[in-house]
Amino acid sequence: MNINIWFLPLIVSFGTAFVHLIFEKAGRPVLKWISLIGAIGVLFSCFYSMYVNYNSLTSVETLGLLFAILISFIGLFSISYSQWYNPEANFVYDGLLFLFLGGMLWKHIFFFSVLVGTGIKAGIFPLHTWLPDAHPAAPTPVSAMLSGVMIKTGIYTFIRFYFLIFKPSWSIG
Repeated sequence: MNINIWFLPLIVSFGTAFVHLIFEKAGRPVLKWISLIGAIGVLFSCFYSMYVNYNSLTSVETLGLLFAILISFIGLFSISYSQWYNPEANFVYDGLLFLFLGGMLWKHIFFFSVLVGTGIKAGIFPLHTWLPDAHPAAPTPVSAMLSGVMIKTGIYTFIRFYFLIFKPSWSIG
């Protein structure tokens, strides 16, 4: 599997978001074309990634690329429609749209999102800053649920995710 091509849709999506940042003062007509060309580029890069890696893909990787194609295809239509629907949008709107599109295209960002999400829920440093504010503000039964169940659920989710993704040899499951 050609790993450089594997990340091409993500690079094109994040690159388009960066181009929006560079051309923030170019005006809406230019930003519309950047968005449309970027969305087409993301879709074609998904197809190209599948074409280059097709013989070496596992069934799970093929399914992942099919979902990436579906995501980029719907993203193309959403971005195209948003150019008409929201004509006054600035570079931030389009840039965030491409960051969102790129965020849905691969597993490393998904892993990071799960790590941060479970870290916040579990109160792991430095993601624990909500705990001192939440416990005193919550009613006593809710505070008991927060410390007795919710924090442990985050740790449980992180453990399950670890064993599901990494499958260590010392695993009992």
